[in-house]
Amino acid sequence: MPLPRPARALVPAALLAAGLLTVSACSAVPEEVDEAARAFGVELNPDRKDANDLVAGECFIEPEADELIGVSTVDCGEEHDNEVLHVVAVPETVEYPGEDPELWWEHEQVCAGQVFEDYVDEVWEDSPDWDFYPLIPNEYSWESGDRSIHCVLYRMDGTSWTGSPSTGDAEPVNG
Repeated sequence: MPLPRPARALVPAALLAAGLLTVSACSAVPEEVDEAARAFGVELNPDRKDANDLVAGECFIEPEADELIGVSTVDCGEEHDNEVLHVVAVPETVEYPGEDPELWWEHEQVCAGQVFEDYVDEVWEDSPDWDFYPLIPNEYSWESGDRSIHCVLYRMDGTSWTGSPSTGDAEPVNG
């Protein structure tokens, strides 16, 4: 039995958000983090970007498990498998919701509504191809002032694409 749509959107979040934002607590990846990663043999892409710095409309390639320190953005005309749909600013008056992605749904539902429909030109619940997952701050980055949820668009069949659904020129890449 498939998960209900909100639950499907949250499954990738637990995996990707834990890696991307757990180590990305500042607006730039700290040199100490880079040094520690190099000490463990992790090769760092010099063109990577901190996940906290992503903006709506940016495209990136999902990092490999050993590349979870930042993301590699690409021009949306190039092949990619993630695209930032929207960035939700959680009010400072909200207490940290915790590590459970389901507790973030109240804030993420913004991306499932008119924002999704305007970007993809489809109603989220009815979209046969597109879904989103959230990149959420961890407790450390929350305490450092990060109150952003990045809603990231992906194709439900797992394929990459070129173009963008926001401009109507998204084309799946058959691999």
